[in-house]
Amino acid sequence: MKVETCTKQDLIARGYCEYQARIIIKSAKKEMVERGCVFYLGNRVGRIPCWFVEEMLGFEFGTGKEV
Repeated sequence: MKVETCTKQDLIARGYCEYQARIIIKSAKKEMVERGCVFYLGNRVGRIPCWFVEEMLGFEFGTGKEV
């Protein structure tokens, strides 16, 4: 099973500024830890599953539809 991931650079390519992209990834990591995924406690982890970022932002990246 392949899980697509999202990085800060992916968010920048989708039109977010660097600061916004960094805050989105940081918030997603914090929420994943709160949900029990302690893997995201690491400082060097910068990849978040796309489905989670889409859930946070409220729309799908590929289609632009609301989630």
